[in-house]
Amino acid sequence: MGRYEALTLGLILAVAGSLRFLIQSRQQFGVVLRTAIVVTLISYPWDFFAIQWRAWKYGEDVPQLLGVPIYDLIFIFVCTVFTASLFSSARRGGFDNLEEHTAAGNGERESDRERDDEHERHDDAR
Repeated sequence: MGRYEALTLGLILAVAGSLRFLIQSRQQFGVVLRTAIVVTLISYPWDFFAIQWRAWKYGEDVPQLLGVPIYDLIFIFVCTVFTASLFSSARRGGFDNLEEHTAAGNGERESDRERDDEHERHDDAR
């Protein structure tokens, strides 16, 4: 096992262990996975062009997907899963009020709508 594989495997194990504490619902897990997939797909062309234009190269012979090392894609995916789960589990209104957001239909909480209504009434009174 090369250093690149060891780094990727160690990162996967560390993130997998931390997900147990960061993911609180299946819905949050779905959002985190979708986010990681999108970020990985968006980053693929950048990685591809950087390698083709010789911005960097890999010393080890690693498996590749159309010129991009598989471990780069795994690294980007795993880091995005960790980051998205960390951000989404923040207690600053993250997924704690998800049902309320969904029920509102437009992503606003009741308190946000009440505040906006109050501002509109105040503006109308002028």
